[in-house]
Amino acid sequence: MNKSESGSVIPLKLPHIAAWQISQHPAIPGPDKNDPIIAVLPAMQRGAVWKPKQVEMLWDSIVRGFPIGAFFLAPYVDARGVQQSKYGQASQPANYHLLDGQQRSTAIALGFLNAWGPASNKTTSEDSTSRVSAVLWVDLAPADEKSDAEFVFRVVTRSHPWGYRRSNAEVTLSISAIRKALDEGFRPAMSDPKMRALPPHQIPLTHVWPADAEAPVPLVFVIEALMSDETASLDQVTDKLRAKLASLPFWDAKEGSWPAIRQKVEEAIDAREGIWPTLVEHLRASATLKAAYGVPALILPQTVRPDSGLQADPLETLFIRVNQAGTQLEGEELMYSILKSSWTEAPRFVERLAHRLAHPPRLVMLATRLVLAKMQRNNDTRHPAVPGVAQFRRLVHGQDKDRPDFKALLTDFVQSEGKAVFEEAKKLLVDTNLPGGEYALPPVLAFELAHKSPDVALLLLYWVMRMREAKLAPTGITEDQRRRLLGFLTALAWFAPDADNAVAAVWSDLKQASPATLPDFFARPAFEKALQLGQNDKLLACPLPTPEVLEAVVAVCVTKSTRHGGFNKPDSDFWSKWRWYDDLQQTPPEEWRRWFEQHVDHIWQKGDGVDQNVLINKRSEAWGHFSHQLWVKKSLLLYVQRAWLNKWFPDYDPSVPDQVEDKNRPWDYDHIHPERYLTTETGRSRHNIPQIIRDWHRSIGNLRAWPLEANRSDGDLSPKTKFSKVSDRERRYHMTTSQDECNASFVGYEEDDWDDWCASVPEEVEAGEQPVQYLAYADYGVARQALVRAITTRFCKLYRHWYEGLKIGDLMP
Repeated sequence: MNKSESGSVIPLKLPHIAAWQISQHPAIPGPDKNDPIIAVLPAMQRGAVWKPKQVEMLWDSIVRGFPIGAFFLAPYVDARGVQQSKYGQASQPANYHLLDGQQRSTAIALGFLNAWGPASNKTTSEDSTSRVSAVLWVDLAPADEKSDAEFVFRVVTRSHPWGYRRSNAEVTLSISAIRKALDEGFRPAMSDPKMRALPPHQIPLTHVWPADAEAPVPLVFVIEALMSDETASLDQVTDKLRAKLASLPFWDAKEGSWPAIRQKVEEAIDAREGIWPTLVEHLRASATLKAAYGVPALILPQTVRPDSGLQADPLETLFIRVNQAGTQLEGEELMYSILKSSWTEAPRFVERLAHRLAHPPRLVMLATRLVLAKMQRNNDTRHPAVPGVAQFRRLVHGQDKDRPDFKALLTDFVQSEGKAVFEEAKKLLVDTNLPGGEYALPPVLAFELAHKSPDVALLLLYWVMRMREAKLAPTGITEDQRRRLLGFLTALAWFAPDADNAVAAVWSDLKQASPATLPDFFARPAFEKALQLGQNDKLLACPLPTPEVLEAVVAVCVTKSTRHGGFNKPDSDFWSKWRWYDDLQQTPPEEWRRWFEQHVDHIWQKGDGVDQNVLINKRSEAWGHFSHQLWVKKSLLLYVQRAWLNKWFPDYDPSVPDQVEDKNRPWDYDHIHPERYLTTETGRSRHNIPQIIRDWHRSIGNLRAWPLEANRSDGDLSPKTKFSKVSDRERRYHMTTSQDECNASFVGYEEDDWDDWCASVPEEVEAGEQPVQYLAYADYGVARQALVRAITTRFCKLYRHWYEGLKIGDLMP
């Protein structure tokens, strides 16, 4: 390897790239005079963001000798700070900063990460159970014919310990495949009964393998076998691999699916032709990286002419430009990097605020807007908008003539007051020990509020800040005040057509509120302000009817409808002609209109008044928006099931980077009435099922959040059987009786809706004596009616639980 010089191009070896993150490992030689590059991430860098498929494809490219692009390095400068890499730091002092190539270097390091090795070889972000966050395997069976990969690499993660699909790593396994992996694979291979009882998200990755692999082996075992002796023959490498495989805790398991997989592994490594010898031949070059293969590193010259317009590190400008390609760094992520570029200690302070509320870039942006709010003039009546990247850069570098001291104020806020502001806001949202704790949001909804409704989150944070300025304790409010606060926030976040302008409508009142009125700010007067129409008669917040109005509307439009011959006649045209849009959404029902006249019209008619035609149109718009939002509002479902979510997953932290994606949650959404009665095994719709059933079937009235492992994906069980028989999987989640399962599902145990759920699937249908598509036939009109009643009843009860629990009635005029 050539001596590194500024402006030069140097080939890097994979083991040395891995050594930037994984130190003191026998398979990774330490840097020496011929390998002078030890790179770390500058503070401005973001975290690792590559998905499993990208990691798998990169390793296929590496093994096949494909170029994987150059790494861009700059000489190390203390002032640029250090960003923690995903798997740790090099054991020796760094001499370069890695500007571009982080995702590739992290994917390379994963191949050298030995989850079964010494503690010094494991990720520094491990929890108390010493579990790594990901493991890379290679499947010694041929790739799918349709794949463009030659070698099948497989990533397993904490969120998906069973891996993704072998044929497409962008797709998660089906629930049935997950259940099979747990019950027929991982658990039977565990010798410790206590470990067998662990829920999936607590199983160490040392005890799992990619579930749908054919002959999987940890890639690091192959690499270590090769690197221990670069001249070893294929037989010698195979022997070394066998010895390493014997250290797997499940290698000698006698139960479950592993013994058959082990046999295929042994057959694969015994073969003199095929994937195994080819892999060894290819890896021998790429793992040890002789002259045949290298990753070029481009070294930035020491001297770079500064920008003429900004007093900023020119590396920051270069970083921004480089990161406009690949997995793009933009918006809040890019602004966070800009802040870290000039304030390298930012992550140390920002990440103190992150637990269960938001990830760092969003926290920084919320903190930025709070500081801008502090700097507002008295006549500024609107909350600060999210600054653009160019504007944020000017603010951070003191180039904004109106706010030259912004950076000093931001850093002071984050290091001092900010921690308390964010911490108290989080407590108000999720703490079950404060007054009104039974009404607190589960952590996932607090995280959702910050990420999907940042303007609403800003309103809460600004209120906390104002309370603290007034020497009042935000968490010292009464139970009723807290319930109204949560109701106000969720009403805007979940139902407002324009939450940004709804917040703007009340911002001035919060800004000017006296200390005596602050504890009661989240009350009817402020909510009425949010309900007023905006410019051009725009609907901002959504009027929220009482549960009684909703129930009356559903009765008139559905369960007691007389249209098309009526709901109560099994053979009427109602069952073929009812449509969600035509019969419920398009024309607001009379019950809605009367309620609107009594509670909302006077708000919209203030000032110059509103034209009656406009008023009629707005009622229709408001009803259409409300009914549609409620129809699909899974957040409401999670709120109603909050106590069980907290019991099932007490350690689930949605703010952890690996959990940000929705598919990484430890639960799924289960249809209470099985989907199999409406769709075939291939996913096609069954013929002649009434549209009213299809529409209501996919509403939140028929959904429940359910532990991923316990979800019955086969769909064979009727609601009655689901609620009557508690499975072994469900017992792992504190459900031991039928009543537990009903309570967890928010279904009334032996109440009227229970009877309807039980009658929704006739016994002869569940027994297989009658057609699965029974809902297509008028002969099963009683079951049709019971199903729709059960779903609509639960639909209304979900709304009532939230409405009454969070005192929405106290907010509405």
